[in-house]
Amino acid sequence: SPRHLSEMPPPKLSLRGTDLSPRQLPLATATPQAYGLGGQKEGGEPHVVGGETGSVSPEVVVAERSCKKFDIPITIIDNNFFKNGLDLNIALLAWNGLLVHDMIKKLYLHSEPYEMDLGGALKVYEKYAYSLVTNMHLALNQIKKQSLKNFEGVPVFDRLLKEACEAFEAVADHSRQKPIIGITGEFYLKLNDRSNKNIVSYLENKGFEVHVSTLTEYFHYSNYITLWIVKDQLKNKIDYVLHPDLVAEKSIRETVQKIIDNQEKHYNTITAPYLGGLLEISSEDLVKLGSKFVHPSVTGEPICALGKGGDYFYKNVKAVINIAPFNCMPGGVIDLLGEAFRKEYENIPFLSLFYDGYEDNYDRIDNFLSNLDN
Repeated sequence: SPRHLSEMPPPKLSLRGTDLSPRQLPLATATPQAYGLGGQKEGGEPHVVGGETGSVSPEVVVAERSCKKFDIPITIIDNNFFKNGLDLNIALLAWNGLLVHDMIKKLYLHSEPYEMDLGGALKVYEKYAYSLVTNMHLALNQIKKQSLKNFEGVPVFDRLLKEACEAFEAVADHSRQKPIIGITGEFYLKLNDRSNKNIVSYLENKGFEVHVSTLTEYFHYSNYITLWIVKDQLKNKIDYVLHPDLVAEKSIRETVQKIIDNQEKHYNTITAPYLGGLLEISSEDLVKLGSKFVHPSVTGEPICALGKGGDYFYKNVKAVINIAPFNCMPGGVIDLLGEAFRKEYENIPFLSLFYDGYEDNYDRIDNFLSNLDN
């Protein structure tokens, strides 16, 4: 398959032959000794920035214990990371790194269906994803030289993204455009090829260009919607006196929102000449579109997924597919609102798919595609 990894410069650490879950891989890469994989990171002592959103996952617990065993510094990012005094430089590095990777992935998906040589787009993607990782220390040093208030971006990431745009443009021929299918849905499932049975490759082989809503879209939305809720709880002047913790959180999240909005706009500007009208919309616009079906106070994936579906409509996609895990309640809500979504957007073809780890849904996809106007 052209989506399999091709040869890259030899990494410092090989994960081939291991039996780690996808959630363990980033932790194992940063702390190879902890997983018995050997190897050592360059550029100083290794550390982990592990993310979790409420309940402590087994992977994070294992990583934390293992890191302590090998005297490896570890930072666990949870919902209280600002209150706990996490170095904001690391947060800025993580956010910008994720944004740039999302942009590289979008460039890849926009190029692969039009590549002139089989596997050419994948090689470019691998090269610049690898370069992104190897430039993390330089990026962190550039971030440390700036203040949070006057943060202007990461020059090494800007250069990398500009080079990636040129490289992707060189391997693809967009003279004949293909119809586009937009994919949205559950945060992890939509982004993991193995979990969604390689739906992107399957659709590409059927003659479509495929867009997938990004990793950072949900992070961006989560901060925005939490800020919305905090503001809603501070409607009256007395609330500012009674809830000083909310006042502090409002100030922090407004600062964060300004930074992430500015950085997303900045990277959109860099990729615009190549991606054209396929750029990301703001969280504010995403929530406005999703609010046609779900009130913002409900939060979660439905408003985000349906808002992205509306964005796809205005970008003239051929159809929208929402994917969710089997028995997922937010996925069920989106499925129930599918008919309302179609009516709102001129009967745009809309399909909900559920994955249980076994069924590939190819028959349902084929039936759905056969009803599209070609």
